[in-house]
Amino acid sequence: MLNRKLPPVKFQNAKIDVPNVASSLLENGVPIHIINQGNYPLFKLEIIFRNGGSWNDLKIGASTLVSKTLQSGTKNYTAETISKIIAQKGAHLEVSPSFDYTIVSLYGLNKYIDDLLPILKDIILNPLFPDKEITLQKEISISQLKTQNKKSNIVASKQFRNLLFGTYNPYGRIATEESTIDLYREDLLKQFNSFFNSFEILLSGNVTEEVRHSIDFHFGKIGFHKTESKLVKETAPTLSSFKHIPFENAVQTSIKIGKHIVKKTHPDYPALVITNHLLGGYFGSRLMKNIREEKGLTYGIHSSVVSLKNAAFFVISSDIKGDNKELAISEIQKEISILTTELVSEDELGTVKNHMIGSFQSDISSLLSLSEKFKSVYLYDLDSLYYQRYLDEIQSITPLKIQEMAQKYLQPSTMTIVTVGA
Repeated sequence: MLNRKLPPVKFQNAKIDVPNVASSLLENGVPIHIINQGNYPLFKLEIIFRNGGSWNDLKIGASTLVSKTLQSGTKNYTAETISKIIAQKGAHLEVSPSFDYTIVSLYGLNKYIDDLLPILKDIILNPLFPDKEITLQKEISISQLKTQNKKSNIVASKQFRNLLFGTYNPYGRIATEESTIDLYREDLLKQFNSFFNSFEILLSGNVTEEVRHSIDFHFGKIGFHKTESKLVKETAPTLSSFKHIPFENAVQTSIKIGKHIVKKTHPDYPALVITNHLLGGYFGSRLMKNIREEKGLTYGIHSSVVSLKNAAFFVISSDIKGDNKELAISEIQKEISILTTELVSEDELGTVKNHMIGSFQSDISSLLSLSEKFKSVYLYDLDSLYYQRYLDEIQSITPLKIQEMAQKYLQPSTMTIVTVGA
């Protein structure tokens, strides 16, 4: 039983014990990365399309619709056959689109890998994109958009990105019913052939010689186009701005406050993440103590550092009773200002450090989270020592460094504010 009279463990000189990732090339030049860990005969195979995200959309929403219809029939398998075999073998297949990448993930038992890989191979090489399925997925997407547009927090997120990045930047574009209707099979084929023609493999689990042989056999001889780096569309920093969108009969107001910050590759990034954590990154943060516990203005408030491939931004998010939105914004700005003018105490910073180190070590305790950690470094062109440097920064950061980060990046006058609702 937990003894609550004892203080939590303090992590000192913590080291990260992350298994090595073995990277190599298949016979045809396809990069493969292997995390061999686990005693159970399970595997997770991820096909990573580096250029498959909405950043490279030829039409708004094209890559997302590609991802939703990849499993809807191929040259050699109907959608029903794909679903049936996946279910019979106790496997799971999912396609995850994002701004920067699309990842196709297959989870399964080692003994069935040769039954599953031909299906996965055909899905990523020979999708048919049937008109019937495209029509269905468009209808589903439009229905979801209508539902989302009734939720103030989702509208606030979209409007915040739009205000921050602009309508013509992929990170700022907003999908609409009209843009969804305007997608057709030829658009999906063009998007797929242009940006889903090269991939990498991330294999994790109990990777036996038999499993590796199956990967080589099914994927090692197919045609492969080496990934080419795309021209980065630089985003000009947005000056501070404010936008309010009223919702009829709304009681609450969703608030987004934030700005552009440095990307993950910048030396200041780890220290900025720690500063964010102290401000609003966990339940014991300053924003939670003030806005939730002391003022009672919200059930929850959170600040985040969002890292994308070609940009990064800081954002504070909360839902506030409409009558109190001005007070909440004022108190948020006050807490940020305090960080820029007053040094945090060693005790408070020690609590933040302890929480971050403990959370990180918990995050790398499972196989699935290890693959996520690898992707969050590798796909951002960072080296394998990034997380050790990150951990070292947590342990060594000082109150003065926290203040410097706040002064440099989080001045309230530089923030963009979006409110949606009452």
